[in-house]
Amino acid sequence: MSTTTDIIPAARWDLPVELLERGSSLTLRLRLYRGGEAAPPSVATVSVYDSGDAALVDEAAASIADGVASVVTAAITATTPLGTGYRVVWTADGRTYDIPAYVVRRILYPTVTDLDVRRRWSYLDSGTPATLTRASTWQDLIDDAWLTIQHRLIETGRLPWLVLSPSSLREPHLLLAGARIHDVLAARGNPTMRDRASQLHAQYEAAWARVSMRYDDDDDGREDRTASAGTSLWLGGAYDWSRP
Repeated sequence: MSTTTDIIPAARWDLPVELLERGSSLTLRLRLYRGGEAAPPSVATVSVYDSGDAALVDEAAASIADGVASVVTAAITATTPLGTGYRVVWTADGRTYDIPAYVVRRILYPTVTDLDVRRRWSYLDSGTPATLTRASTWQDLIDDAWLTIQHRLIETGRLPWLVLSPSSLREPHLLLAGARIHDVLAARGNPTMRDRASQLHAQYEAAWARVSMRYDDDDDGREDRTASAGTSLWLGGAYDWSRP
């Protein structure tokens, strides 16, 4: 049993759930940290369980490299139901770390790049004479904005495995990334950037409210309905996958 004097690394996941793409091989990772530094285990295994605690992946051995434990497993079968109730459970140096999981049709990927940022706000391009920055890339803030959007989809009850159009999230993603970038510039004492950051945060909220999400409720690859991203769905009970 652990005591208060044990050195227990903390697990770090980008999202509150692990997204498992059905029909594709799974790449599962465990990142452990202690004192602000990576604390990789000496040995680790991972299992994936369904809602009935049947093992879809059973104690697969992880490789440890660059401070990360990782496992690439075979694809989850195409007959595995989409939805919640799954778990990813890691055993690392005798300790257990677990996270809820969703089986999804496909993982959502971002569509915004540095090129989009530079085209929208040319003064953020370090290669132009009128630039306001020497930063060569804004990728960290672009990635952080994308994680925020995924968190928002999950926390407001959006079922991300049913979204057929990740490109519909492009404008909110670009505006939020722009707002975060201008926040950084504002922190350097530029009042113009502070005002611009506030405007972009407001534009992001407005763009989010306009997003029309397309859903495939019956899992046939075709759109069944649309819904505003600003409308919440309740995930407290079982979802009726056959609902029109």
